[in-house]
Amino acid sequence: MLSIKGTFRDGIVQPNEYVESYNGQEVIITFLETDRPPEPPENNSDFEALMQLIEDFAIERKIAELAQQHDRYFYGMPHVEYDA
Repeated sequence: MLSIKGTFRDGIVQPNEYVESYNGQEVIITFLETDRPPEPPENNSDFEALMQLIEDFAIERKIAELAQQHDRYFYGMPHVEYDA
């Protein structure tokens, strides 16, 4: 008998490692007691969840300033003054 770990997602068990076997081979699946991840809020679309995540982690800056100062923030280049 061989024991391996896997993940159960959307009604399908996926092994975490390669298993040499054949189609139709019988298996025994045992679910381990682990902390269950939190359930997503009901009636909340994926888009709304993404927008909430963006809002939660947004920094307090003007969008135009961030776009204009792209090189400064990403590459550490000097600050450049732009006309508004």
